[in-house]
Amino acid sequence: MLAIAGLLGGCVADGRPLPPTEREPQGSAGTGAPGASTTPVDGPDASTAPPPTGGTAGGGSGGGAGGPGDPHPSPEGWAKGVQACAGEGPLMAHAGAISALSYSPDGQLLGSFSGSLHVRRVDTGELLWTAVPLNVGVLPNRQLFAFSADSSSVALAGGRVAILRASDGAPLHDAIGSGAATVALSPDGRLVAAGCQCSGTAGARLWQLPGGEAEPMLGGRGDQAYAVAFSQDGTLLAVRAAYPTDPGVPRTTVWRVSERSLVWGADADEQMNSRLAFVAFSPDGTLLVSVNEKAPVTVRVFDAANGDPVADLPVERPFAAAISPGTDGILAVVSETKLLVWRAAGWSPVAEIPGSFTALAFTPDGKRLAVADAMGAIHFFCPG
Repeated sequence: MLAIAGLLGGCVADGRPLPPTEREPQGSAGTGAPGASTTPVDGPDASTAPPPTGGTAGGGSGGGAGGPGDPHPSPEGWAKGVQACAGEGPLMAHAGAISALSYSPDGQLLGSFSGSLHVRRVDTGELLWTAVPLNVGVLPNRQLFAFSADSSSVALAGGRVAILRASDGAPLHDAIGSGAATVALSPDGRLVAAGCQCSGTAGARLWQLPGGEAEPMLGGRGDQAYAVAFSQDGTLLAVRAAYPTDPGVPRTTVWRVSERSLVWGADADEQMNSRLAFVAFSPDGTLLVSVNEKAPVTVRVFDAANGDPVADLPVERPFAAAISPGTDGILAVVSETKLLVWRAAGWSPVAEIPGSFTALAFTPDGKRLAVADAMGAIHFFCPG
């Protein structure tokens, strides 16, 4: 197991204190000086720790990390219900709340973040390497890291953006930019987009790869971008602002990447702060889901092409959302008190599972849903 320590520079925070429940918990990985090289780490794998008791759903005692390829119902079965995957109990991945979770697009790796990024094999659950940003800011951002479309690299935010090799965490480029609190990689691997937890005005920041040349920010005055996401074909970039913008400036925006032009915007009149913003495209690129944990309607689904509202779903204190692949997809949302699931066709509810959940991710084949909790465990759900 390897650890990459001290890769990133400090993030310029906005200086306002947060309540303890919104502060990023610190992980157990080692620390080091800026630019510290990859070093071996002794000690037990976190996945060998006993599972938590109470408060979250899960079952069984199987190994692995919710990998594809095992016999499970078709992903089209999600609309019928959700159940804990047989033989796959909770995986103790961290010592504290997990704020970000993602599978690599090839389904071979699972990344999770709680003060440090842990990347493990899906088939065995083996922890391969960890990476510790010098300063990840004070918010438990749900998009602190992102796998590349070819699964060969991982971008990790936290002040500067590190581009790491997915197999072992080795740095592939010099760290990029500054003030990055969330990150997304374009599918062609040529652009890094980042949201910023910063003082003052800041839109989505863009840098070219591999050189790291800065591009003009995308966003209007007052648009502090806390969440960014590329569409699967790379033509669109979604941006979600954390704070109220100037009059008439939308807080949820979609930009055409080739022209750096605004395609549509929404939520211009929203006046409540939303410091845990989140955006994500559906796997087929037709929908965009936007999460704002404090607005009257906290989860909104839009037509990705033109911004037409598709569904408004009130959820108390949501953190993140994901839409499953497949023709009969579902929308899953994790919140402070439960996991909620809706059918994408008609937006009727499928399941409501109590628990203090914090992050989620579907496997690329859509056969499993990994859901992280506030105790550092990852639970695996299957169509039921």
